[in-house]
Amino acid sequence: MQFGQVYGHDKVKTALKDQFNKGKLPHAMLFAGPAGNGKLPLAIALAQYIHCNNRTNDDSCGVCPSCVKLKNLAHPDLHFSFPAINPKNSKNNNVSGAWMEQWRKAIHEIPYMHYTDWMSRIADENKQGNINKLECLRIIKTLSLKIFEGAYKIQIIWMPEYLGQEGNRLLKIIEEPPENTIFILVAEQQEAILNTILSRCQVVSFKPLEDEIICEYLTRLNSKTSSDVANQIAFLAAGNLNEALRLIQNPDQLVSGNWLEWLRITYKGSGIEIRQWVEAFTKLDREPQKTFVQYGLFFLREMLLAKVSPV
Repeated sequence: MQFGQVYGHDKVKTALKDQFNKGKLPHAMLFAGPAGNGKLPLAIALAQYIHCNNRTNDDSCGVCPSCVKLKNLAHPDLHFSFPAINPKNSKNNNVSGAWMEQWRKAIHEIPYMHYTDWMSRIADENKQGNINKLECLRIIKTLSLKIFEGAYKIQIIWMPEYLGQEGNRLLKIIEEPPENTIFILVAEQQEAILNTILSRCQVVSFKPLEDEIICEYLTRLNSKTSSDVANQIAFLAAGNLNEALRLIQNPDQLVSGNWLEWLRITYKGSGIEIRQWVEAFTKLDREPQKTFVQYGLFFLREMLLAKVSPV
């Protein structure tokens, strides 16, 4: 994955490239910010840039042997750790390596994925993933080995919030890593990470994606998407590209028509119509209900702003 394939965050991209090219890239970084804004794709793009044999000041080349391996998430000097569960018919084997095939497929299909997207692929709804003791020991052992073919070993830990107290096992290697080793932690809830880990990382903050960027992505993805629909989705997604993609794939959750119908019915004051509408609404799934409330808040906010500051 190249920087040019990651939407937004231009200032962060420039800063990371400048730091690396000047030899000042921190050995441990925490990419922190809300879900679906591209932290994980950008971490992978940075890894590809570092390993690229023909990088420029702007981006990796995308075609050298290292870039091809990074594109397939199969470079021997790029390592991933992420929340997981015990594979079936296996004891005490809750390590990321057991799920790498599913992980690569998930990243290629949903690069902006959320924790729930990942867990739905490997676990039942009632199971929770974590990054356990065995995975921490695997990280330490893997990073103690020699570099295979690149100039750096890069360890990406996705959702380090799920380390819990086991994160203490990584303190020494994060603070004093082997030569030419880089840690990139990608988190959504910075406050859930051990302070001892935070103190050893340089925090790189990521803001939600701007509505204009999400609109551009959606219209490029499907030229038939109207600007009105793209704008509505961008607002409801609140800077989360993964959520925007979910909404555009489920157009029944775009509720502007339902909201206007609700306003019409309540304005008429017909008790029978209101009751019928409420009964139909209660039969909807939770996500469409949440989307309806979100859009209603957006509508009322815009109406009040128009009233207070008319054009």
